[in-house]
Amino acid sequence: MCSSDLPVWGRSEDKAGELRARCLFALARFGGTEALVALAKGLADPLPEVRAAAAQALRGTGEAAAAALAVLVIRRGDEARGVVADALGSLLALRPDEGLAEATRLLRGDDEELVELAALALGQSHLPEALTPLEEEIGRAHV
Repeated sequence: MCSSDLPVWGRSEDKAGELRARCLFALARFGGTEALVALAKGLADPLPEVRAAAAQALRGTGEAAAAALAVLVIRRGDEARGVVADALGSLLALRPDEGLAEATRLLRGDDEELVELAALALGQSHLPEALTPLEEEIGRAHV
């Protein structure tokens, strides 16, 4: 992965994040082990927009093995919560049963932001099975 730290008054700033993000989407289309390694590196990138792109690009591999990386992000969390949501969306696309289980776990949690992100990911998945945990959460919230 490339990095372009450009000098900025008193510090350096990475200007290659957008390029790395675009490269991850392209690599994901090729699939295979090398793409998964690149995506894993992207998930560990210091820039949240690169981590988000890597999480989104997981679904582009079409490989069930990419689901393992998505689960890791979901379980470990990320300071940029959108990265977790993107990983959940990829998991729902790659392994719907696993994605539904993870989304349901997040829906039942205490972190309101993650509850909202999980609900959005379920809705965006367009999976008929996603309606059940959403209805259950609505019922639980009104009790």
